Amino acid sequence: VIPAQRATMFWIAVMGILAALVGNLAYRGANFLIKDPITPTPADHCRRLHHDALSASEDLTLLQEGKVLMTSGAMIGPRGVFPLGSGQAIDGAIFLLDVATEKLTHLPIEGLDVKFVPHGLFYSNTTKRLYVVNHAGEPGGSRIEIIDVS
Repeated sequence: VIPAQRATMFWIAVMGILAALVGNLAYRGANFLIKDPITPTPADHCRRLHHDALSASEDLTLLQEGKVLMTSGAMIGPRGVFPLGSGQAIDGAIFLLDVATEKLTHLPIEGLDVKFVPHGLFYSNTTKRLYVVNHAGEPGGSRIEIIDVS
C-alpha cells in the first residue's frame, strides 16, 4: 500500500469512528429530551365509544389537551366497499371527543360544495385550521379541505 493511500484510509477510519460516536451521542441525547415516552395501552383498558353517526373513523388529531377531533365515514355503499367509487360512499363527519367524559359531539361543517368523505386530518394550533383529506368523488376526486375551527 502506498503511504498516501495508507494516510487516506486512516482518516476515513477516523471519520467513520467519529460519525458513529456523534450518532450514538445524538441518539442517547434525544432519548433524554423525551419527557413523556409513549407506552402501549393494554387492550383491556380500551373501550368502544358509540354515536349513531360515527362509523369507520380513519384518523384523529389532538385539538387541545383532552379534546380530540376524529373522522367518521366509510367508503361503503349499498354494494360494499369502493364498488361505485367514493361518490357512492356514506356521508362522513367530524366529531369532537372529550377524553375525560367520553362524550362524542358531531361538529357541523359549513360551506362545502362537495360530498364529505373524510380520511386523514391534521389540526394546526398556529392557524386554528383543520386540514382534511376528503374522498369527495366526482368532480375532482380526493382533495384537501381547509376548515377554520372556531
